[in-house]
Amino acid sequence: MATITASGIGSGIDISGLVQQLVNAERARPEQLLNQREAKLTSQISAIGSIKSAISTFQDSLDKLSDPAAFTVFSGSSSDEDIATVTTNENAQQGSFDLVVTQLATAYKSISTGFADAGTTEVGTGNITIANGNGDTFSLNFAGGGSNDNTLNNIRDAINNDSANFGVTATVLSVNDGVGGTESKLVLTSNESGTSNALTITADASLSALDSSNLTAIGVVQNAEYTIDNQAITSASNSISDAISGVNFELIAAGSSTLTVNNDIDAVAANVEEFVTSFNALKKQLSDLSSYNEGNPGALFGDSTIRNLSSQINDALYSAVGSITGDYDSLLSVGISSDAFTSEISLDTDKLKEILATDFNAVSDLFTATDGIATSLDEMLTGYNQFAGLLDSKKDSLNDRLSLIDDSRERIDYRLGKMEARLTAQFIAMDSLVQTLNSTGSFLTQQLANLPGVLGGDN
Repeated sequence: MATITASGIGSGIDISGLVQQLVNAERARPEQLLNQREAKLTSQISAIGSIKSAISTFQDSLDKLSDPAAFTVFSGSSSDEDIATVTTNENAQQGSFDLVVTQLATAYKSISTGFADAGTTEVGTGNITIANGNGDTFSLNFAGGGSNDNTLNNIRDAINNDSANFGVTATVLSVNDGVGGTESKLVLTSNESGTSNALTITADASLSALDSSNLTAIGVVQNAEYTIDNQAITSASNSISDAISGVNFELIAAGSSTLTVNNDIDAVAANVEEFVTSFNALKKQLSDLSSYNEGNPGALFGDSTIRNLSSQINDALYSAVGSITGDYDSLLSVGISSDAFTSEISLDTDKLKEILATDFNAVSDLFTATDGIATSLDEMLTGYNQFAGLLDSKKDSLNDRLSLIDDSRERIDYRLGKMEARLTAQFIAMDSLVQTLNSTGSFLTQQLANLPGVLGGDN
């Protein structure tokens, strides 16, 4: 709308500036209230997001305790790790096994006769075929004839780089020749141990120095031989993964050891420690956002949804599990206690591990039973934190209220726009009247001055 931008002609008043001051004064209070309401709603929406994030983190820790499968975690040990070491996977079951190792698996290794120089002396020409007992094979051809491709170094590189190489490593050694000089020899090693991986090298006559019949074995290629609970087993490898379900062990030396698979107490205790840490973080978040905080109220102070959430968490956390009839029916009974002043919980890890060692299943039931601690907490929190759950509904309500602020601002703008137009028209009318009065006054003054005997006229 058009407004006057200059001072009034009749009154000399800055009509535009005066009207703007009056409009701004009328706007100030409602604008302040709207800004305060907007800031509060925005902080409440942000607070809901923070609580949802803290709940998600806490539920991640509950996932490791609410599922019975989380307690079927096992660890393996060896009574003599100089004989064998043990690891487990998800298929392991509790048990103890007597292991007796009589022989370790070894890999094929052989060495050629000596050659004067690995980089210049030609070994011969023709074909070499390398095979193992599993039926794997690959062949190479060395032309010679000045191409320098059949020196020990080049033969080594050709073997190692061949795309069909199934697991053979060639190495060149420089050794004493026995007469004061040095000579080079080719060493061929199978990358896998066991008799089935022993190598057979077949070479043409010109390359006969590399034929198996002319190579010298280094050590004896053999399978591992051992017994588990007096049952004989043979393996091509010292890394065993198929003898005991869910158990992997590495044979180190001949001898006896007891392999034991037990519940992994340390892993479960670590999951409970994570549960305690995540709970304290969630509890602090709820407290900071919903408490009076000594005159500095949190964004959700007095909010009924958050108050109910805190109450339900406490009920689920501190109540005894009704389905359990034994001694370990509450968190307090397994080493978790609460600070009366801060409401934080803490874990006596030694006490928990002691109970796990004596009654592992009781601790499992405490968390994983249908009405167990972790199960109940997870189910209750899901109602709050799931898509379109209670917290999402709360957030949607706050966003709806936030959108109304824009509507209020539009209504204020409309009302003040009308006010500005009305005041401007009134001041313009006033200014016109003042101008008219000024003109009339000037005319009358001039007429009076022209009257005889008036204002210094003739007597």
